[in-house]
Amino acid sequence: MEGRNITVEFRGTLRPLYRELLTNPPSGIQYRLYDPRYAILARKFSERTGIPGKLARRAYWRLRYNSFFDRTLLHLSNYWDYSPIRMRRKFIADTENVGTFITNWNFKNLALPSIRKQIEDGIKSTYCKKITPLTKAAQQTMEAVLDLSQVRNKIEVVYPAIRAMPTGERKKRENIRILFIGNDFQIKGGREVVEAFSVLRAKYDVELVIVSQEAYSRNLRTQEGVTILPSLSREILLRDWYPNSDIFCLPTYADSFGFVFLEAKAAGLPIVSTNHFHMPEIVQDGESGLLIKSPLSCWKSDFTYNPDWRDMLSHHFPEAVSELVQKLSILIEDTSLRQQMGEVGKQEVENGRFSIDTRNKQLGRIYREALES
Repeated sequence: MEGRNITVEFRGTLRPLYRELLTNPPSGIQYRLYDPRYAILARKFSERTGIPGKLARRAYWRLRYNSFFDRTLLHLSNYWDYSPIRMRRKFIADTENVGTFITNWNFKNLALPSIRKQIEDGIKSTYCKKITPLTKAAQQTMEAVLDLSQVRNKIEVVYPAIRAMPTGERKKRENIRILFIGNDFQIKGGREVVEAFSVLRAKYDVELVIVSQEAYSRNLRTQEGVTILPSLSREILLRDWYPNSDIFCLPTYADSFGFVFLEAKAAGLPIVSTNHFHMPEIVQDGESGLLIKSPLSCWKSDFTYNPDWRDMLSHHFPEAVSELVQKLSILIEDTSLRQQMGEVGKQEVENGRFSIDTRNKQLGRIYREALES
């Protein structure tokens, strides 16, 4: 099948992470988006044939998507249902964490043996050709609650990728600009960043730019040196803010995969974050950035979901603030270290594990092996 063009039907939300995939497909791969007009088309089919609605939807679905008529491989992106199994179509599925496999990400349902069996039967199916967690941490959330003994050969981590940004000359400023981008302000550690900045401002000539719809909508009281912006388009962020900042700081407590970290790497920014969940895989502490100990996390140390994490958000985390001050001070004072860490991160998206080329070689092989098996 090498050299032959392959069509892969993509199902999932078109977040920036997946837009990078669809606009930069592996060689010989053509993506087809799942048609969201399915319900409308099925209704028209019912009107044409006179078949009652529910039966018409089922008949239309099978006629349109059954493997007898359509041998296209499915790629389920953070999207899980059992229709691929019922339709007898080959598919692969990627996942940020085990919550992908549960309706509405209701983690409580994982305590039910019947739900776990449904998931395990689904991934053991001969139609499921590959499970591709976005990180090793995502794989560990599966191992923590599911019996994977019969499917380990199907599991392969495939890191997301991003295009490297053109290296341009940064605008000259007298101060150091720290950039925070996260709509969920408190969940992404925004409160602790602002507190740390108050300490840093007394000692250094720094500014803090916060891009957060939550912070902007709440009309948070600002201090000198802090600018709060609403949500901005990705194009504006990539053009105006990443390239003209010096440090990216987002001490997240709840991300399963924060694509903003790859965007910061692509812009050559050193990163300050927490050691939460997957972050040590994205930011190598001391190489492409600096990590602090996360004061809380939506995941427990055994990679099972922590249902009480939101209750802790109201707590104060002085240790986290102190660590942020320490790590940010190191980067503020050392220009060469900032440049060195930024360059390491940029290399990772140019030709390392977060590069388009690395991802495409791996994913292209997975698609072809799935269709051949």
